[in-house]
Order: sequence, then structure tokens, then C-alpha cells
Amino acid sequence: MFGRRLAKRAEPQVKVRPAVAGDREAFFFLTEALYRELGEERPPAARLAKLFDDSLMPASPFRLFVAAVEDELCGMLSLAVVLTTQEAGCFGYLDDVFVLEQHRRQGIGAKLMREAVDYARRSGCVRVELGTRRDNTRARRLYERLGFEEVDGVRYWLMLR
Repeated sequence: MFGRRLAKRAEPQVKVRPAVAGDREAFFFLTEALYRELGEERPPAARLAKLFDDSLMPASPFRLFVAAVEDELCGMLSLAVVLTTQEAGCFGYLDDVFVLEQHRRQGIGAKLMREAVDYARRSGCVRVELGTRRDNTRARRLYERLGFEEVDGVRYWLMLR
């Protein structure tokens, strides 16, 4: 048995992409898990459905990104592109960065955020902002690892220019 190499565990293939119409059911599942974890009541289904549908419209300033492992959605985040007078441009606001608990610590949240930041950069954004709870140390470490700077204890931003 000596000298036998241990097989390296294959990491799951994670695909991050903008949401598509077929993701609706999984989106509702993810938002239910998100709000349950936050200890908050999930917004009404009709409002979430409108938000989801708006994210699919090409002219919408709102984008929903999803992460899938073996074609099963396991994470999401939303990005709103907002006009700003700074450099007469726009900035991206990230919200609801969420990965199902059983899929955490695999780099999925980081992949979601990188894709959203790349989209914001391509959209001409001057920065990307997000907010988090003070006690969410795991998320705060992720944001800092990705280059975001803490602004006021709960807000972070990443300058793109």
C-alpha cells in the first residue's frame, strides 16, 4: 500500500451566469432559504416574481446572477446598476449574496461576486457597493478578500476606475 497515490477529490464544476426564465422555481427556493436564514419574512411571491421577470428584461438596470453545480442552482446575488453624478457614470449595488449552506466554502460566493463585478465593469460602473450586517464575519472576510474596502462598518465598496 505504500507509494499508492490518493485520488484527488474532484471539485464540483460551478457555473455562474445571469438568471434565465427556467430558473424561476429555483429562485423562489433560494429566496425562501435566504429569508429563513435571515430570520425575516420573505416578500410576497407576486413581488418576487415581478423582480425576477424584470431581471430578464434586456433594458432593466437589475440583474440576477445564479450559481449552479451540476445544473442545480445553489446560489444567487442581485446587482442593480444605478446612475450617479460621480464621473457622470453609474455604480453597481450588490445585494442578496447567498449560497445554500451545503454548498458554502467552495468558492461559489466569490465566483458569483466576480461575475457581477465584471458585468458592472463592462456596464461602465465606477464602483460596486454592498452592505452587510456587522456580525456577518464570514461575508466580510469574503468581501475584503475580493478587494472591497469597508466604508462605514456595514458598507463596502470596490473602485473600478
